[in-house]
Amino acid sequence: MTSLHGFLFGAYPYVCLTVFLVGSLIRFDRDQYTWKSDSSQMLRTGLLRWGSNLFHV
Repeated sequence: MTSLHGFLFGAYPYVCLTVFLVGSLIRFDRDQYTWKSDSSQMLRTGLLRWGSNLFHV
């Protein structure tokens, strides 16, 4: 059980972080213009725009 614990809490977080960073860099390098937020599209409808503005006041 100690080797599993050592892997899960010792090496696995670094593996996940490395995969995340390398994958993000590769995606940014290949498809720069696919990085966008779609939240502004939701605000185009009238009710969501009013609701969002009133919620943040």
